[in-house]
Amino acid sequence: MRLLPFVLLFAACSDPVALHDQYDQSIGPLFGAPEDALASPYQVGVTFDIELIGRDALVTDLTLVSSDEDVLSVLEMRTEADAGSVQRFARVQTTGSGTADLQIRQDARTRHTATIEVMTPDRVVLAPLQRVVSVPQDVTVISDLWVDRIDVLAGSEAEFELLPMAGDELLTGGIAPELALPNGVAEAGQYRTDNEFDVVSISPAVGADTLTLTYPGQTFTAEVEGHEEAGPIDLLCIETAAQADEFGGNYGCVATAQTTDGEPLFGLFPEWLLVLEDGTTTPLDDQQLQPADILSYQPAEDSNGDGPEVRIAFAGQTDTERVFGPMQNIELQNSNTMTACSAVSPLTLWLAGPALLLLGLRRRRD
Repeated sequence: MRLLPFVLLFAACSDPVALHDQYDQSIGPLFGAPEDALASPYQVGVTFDIELIGRDALVTDLTLVSSDEDVLSVLEMRTEADAGSVQRFARVQTTGSGTADLQIRQDARTRHTATIEVMTPDRVVLAPLQRVVSVPQDVTVISDLWVDRIDVLAGSEAEFELLPMAGDELLTGGIAPELALPNGVAEAGQYRTDNEFDVVSISPAVGADTLTLTYPGQTFTAEVEGHEEAGPIDLLCIETAAQADEFGGNYGCVATAQTTDGEPLFGLFPEWLLVLEDGTTTPLDDQQLQPADILSYQPAEDSNGDGPEVRIAFAGQTDTERVFGPMQNIELQNSNTMTACSAVSPLTLWLAGPALLLLGLRRRRD
């Protein structure tokens, strides 16, 4: 039994080096050997960083080698020091479709091997970055992961994530495409957590249009339509503490809209109002600092659930919901400018990625 601590220590240190790419957001094991965190398959033509993780990662003669330079090449190795922390990185580039082994070598010895796959996309999916508040009994599942047609309020702005796909595989790695929208504006932006250029901001003029996305050697298109008016607008709020528990204990409301023919409409930023007991209304944002489609707040201490009514108003249309409350620390936010690590992210669902389905909203009081 006296040898047990030494056996466990040996096991924990038996494979002390692993590889993490810049897209990984997970937390590795606190004890034991580090594990690889590589978001394979990757898109062809992407350049990104891979960090060497583990007890021996800073050994100076460690190098990262690709078994197939036609699939992935290692451009350089570097060491970064900041505030007492030292990290070792390799800059790599995917060069062609196929499979390659990434080997951590020390002289002639291979310390660790990880296999990655690189694929060429056959399409680019546009997934709306609209946040929704919902609870399980109110969710209507839509089978598609994307929208067939992008409907945005003319002159407004909405963001869509660009998801490169090869068959059913979502590929990792962002490449800034050349964008063309003849009767509007389309710009590529940085992904909020790993600096990928895989978000496109779309601001169309009135009418149907075609968005063209040009990548090296490939061109994709998507249908866009700018609308002068919105169909039904809808306010969906968390009304009970039990519902808030579904979203990490956070509270909020989201404004959504449809086109006049019932398709999801993006880029709607209504006026937000508080409905007083006598029925009069007062603006929630009297300074109108920015257009907003999300309300987030915390309930006051000793809240009993008897919160006020909140109303959204746009072009003569209104919708009102009672929230859990009383409310405090109220914030109005724009879904286009919020980060993935924002305070309300536990109550928001990103409509993107192969593991997520688009969620359709159905009013609770239907």
